[in-house]
Amino acid sequence: MAISFMQGRKAETPPKNSSASTGDLLAPAKAKIIEALNVQKGYAQLMLEGKDLPRREGSRSFSTWFYRRPDGSYGTTIRYGQVAIPIEGEDIGIPVGRLDELPAFYDMVPLSPSKRANWTSRSGRYSRRIRRPGRQPIQSSDA
Repeated sequence: MAISFMQGRKAETPPKNSSASTGDLLAPAKAKIIEALNVQKGYAQLMLEGKDLPRREGSRSFSTWFYRRPDGSYGTTIRYGQVAIPIEGEDIGIPVGRLDELPAFYDMVPLSPSKRANWTSRSGRYSRRIRRPGRQPIQSSDA
């Protein structure tokens, strides 16, 4: 005896990671990275203006992705949470130049079509990864 709502339909097994949305499954990870890029741009602007970075409880400043290189120029990383995303091979650092070039660099990153597929696909991979200090990454059970 067929169930009335199944008339003319065949039962199926849904895909493993099915969801109601048919959009980009990495969209939340991309949005998180783009939001963080804007925060880093703000930190670079504060440094350019000679202002202090915001402080958390316990008077620790928020972490910046950019750093001063030995030659006085600046470099940066792009992170998903606290994990730096490798850009080429296992290299995570990107030389940028002067401090005043950092804000424009952070604006340019999400718009770069040649690199977009690279860092966004890597962000999805790293969003499922658990890192422990001083140890190899451990794949989570849902990876």
